[in-house]
Amino acid sequence: MTEIKANLDDLRATAASLKTTATSVEDRYNDLYSTAKTLDLPRTHLLGLPGYVESLRDEASFLSAKADWLEIVNTGDDGTAPTGTVTYEIPSGLKDPTNLASMEHWLGQAIADTAEDLTASDYKENDPRMEALHRQMERWKDDENVMSSMYTDLGPEGVLALTRAVGVHATNQASEEESETAKTLLTDIKGGLAAATNSWPFSQAQEFGRRLVNSAREPDQNEDSDIFGSTSQTDALNWLLYNNTDASNAFILGVAEKMDEIQQQDNAQGISDGWSCEPLSFLSSVVDEADRIWMFDTPSVVLHALGDHGQAAYQFFNGNEYRLTYWPAEHDYSNGDYSGIAAALDAASTTPAVMSNDPAGAGTIASYGVNGLMGRDDIGPYLAKDPSGHFKFSGVQGTETTSSMEHILENYLFSVRESYVDDAGDKETPKSDDDEDGVPDQLYTIYGPTGEAMPGAPWFGTDALNKALGLISRDPQSMLNMRTSVSNTETQGITPGMNDESLGSTITYWAGVEGALSNVIGTGAIDDAEARDECARAWIELGSTGADQLTDMAQGKGAPNVAGLAADEFIDLLSNKAKDSWASNTSDETKRQTELADQALSDYRLRMLFACDQAGMNGYQERDADGNLTQPLDEASGAAVVEQSDGSYRLITEDEFNALPEDERSTVAQTLNSLANSPKGLGAHMLTSDIKDTFNTEFLEKF
Repeated sequence: MTEIKANLDDLRATAASLKTTATSVEDRYNDLYSTAKTLDLPRTHLLGLPGYVESLRDEASFLSAKADWLEIVNTGDDGTAPTGTVTYEIPSGLKDPTNLASMEHWLGQAIADTAEDLTASDYKENDPRMEALHRQMERWKDDENVMSSMYTDLGPEGVLALTRAVGVHATNQASEEESETAKTLLTDIKGGLAAATNSWPFSQAQEFGRRLVNSAREPDQNEDSDIFGSTSQTDALNWLLYNNTDASNAFILGVAEKMDEIQQQDNAQGISDGWSCEPLSFLSSVVDEADRIWMFDTPSVVLHALGDHGQAAYQFFNGNEYRLTYWPAEHDYSNGDYSGIAAALDAASTTPAVMSNDPAGAGTIASYGVNGLMGRDDIGPYLAKDPSGHFKFSGVQGTETTSSMEHILENYLFSVRESYVDDAGDKETPKSDDDEDGVPDQLYTIYGPTGEAMPGAPWFGTDALNKALGLISRDPQSMLNMRTSVSNTETQGITPGMNDESLGSTITYWAGVEGALSNVIGTGAIDDAEARDECARAWIELGSTGADQLTDMAQGKGAPNVAGLAADEFIDLLSNKAKDSWASNTSDETKRQTELADQALSDYRLRMLFACDQAGMNGYQERDADGNLTQPLDEASGAAVVEQSDGSYRLITEDEFNALPEDERSTVAQTLNSLANSPKGLGAHMLTSDIKDTFNTEFLEKF
């Protein structure tokens, strides 16, 4: 055994000096390299400097880690950190670490020892060991090497026990200062776990996740150490997963796989509350109030974690028919809510890397997810008896799914269109298994605006879409996102140089979508004529309301933006705005529907007119062989055009149109619609009555 002395202050001062020197050398290197490159001078003599800078930083980190390790091993039971000169003994057979990797390994083990010491002891108010651990984690929680050593040493059982021990100090019984320290330390424990999982190979991180879940549900009661509890520790597990977006996909996948395995066992044994937390769990003190509805239900928490890890979510669902069916359509979420499963399905089917690498797999998950979740009886409209004993529409259930459902549908908008306009959603579910993974794909080939084949598109049943879009209409931000996505997809299809056939088919193609969505937003989740009109009117008005106007409307109601408005308030605002600005508002049912259709058509034509203007595709932009405009705009179009410095006229832009006063905008809209229908506008390339016919087929005939 060898005894060695060292001065903590000297070690830290030297480390700080090395860091400063490394930064100075790096800055000087950058200046010299840049100057030499500008002057085209040789730079070979500078090539060794980056490696030298890196070695300085490694040496600084080594000294910092050594100082902290010495502090830990010399900290007394009262938590007082040593200063000045300290001694330490190197056990026989071991050597004093001489490189950063071995020093970080020793430091991680020392932090784990501190954690075990805290965990093994009874609760002590203002425990100095918690403050000591807090200092250590604050310094090293982001260092993957140190955290790898620490969490490997603790193991899943130790991590859970530590989380719970610190959680006790975060409750209301503790002093405010102690509680805040504990909450910060809990966050650092979670962050440290994330750093560790990112340092491990895939299989190690995945296995740690599996063992963590298993230890939370079935703690090992045969451990030699008494730091490991023998009761369920699902509250600690839930905290470690809660909003832990930095944890690795492999770790989260392992967690989800083991949770699914245990849940299946619970189902087989008739266990309904296997994941329940203790009534006085520390979770209530550390999670956001809005999340408490699902935070005590481990499956919901795990699904939320999958929602933050798209690759893990994809691997969890892909090729597994049981999971694709059970979790969206069959699991009992009465202990939580549907936000977690909706988020997991969203991430699994729309993460860009997943959609790029396996579009068919992502599409299959989207189909099972939307059809399964929206097929549940406890999601969608519900009826309640009024005083006269009649059942009346009373609202919708499952609104926590709206943002995720909207995001899935906006990523598969062509499939949404196919389900409505071509009635594919009313046909039998596709049952082929083209990838031969044993799971019916629920995919089929659809066709784009110009007839291009789009294989591997997810199939959505009409009833499921009706419910999803009806729910979306009850959430202001989701409704706005959907409206923006639809409008962008419509206009992005208009490109310079399109021939008449392609332009006409594109405009007509999306006219059907407009009609279908205007219809289903009004009827999808509402069984009440007046409410249907209000929702449809709101959706249509949203298509012609600028972003600045929406913000002003929200702020007028005391909300910072659209997301801050309640659903009914948002719909009322848009509906009332429509009533104030539309040409007529009759009480006759048929005329009301016609009014809705006419306004939606008007707004759609305007969007197409503006899009064609941007692409140079309107009739007034055509030129003859000499380059002269054949049908130029003129002052006859009034405020719909803007005179330019050379005396010619251009079309008013969409932003300029949206900025007009309400009364003037209504008049200009009529002029723009007339222009769109004429040979100067869209009429130069297509029969504009086709737009109306296609729209009305999907709206008036089904509303």
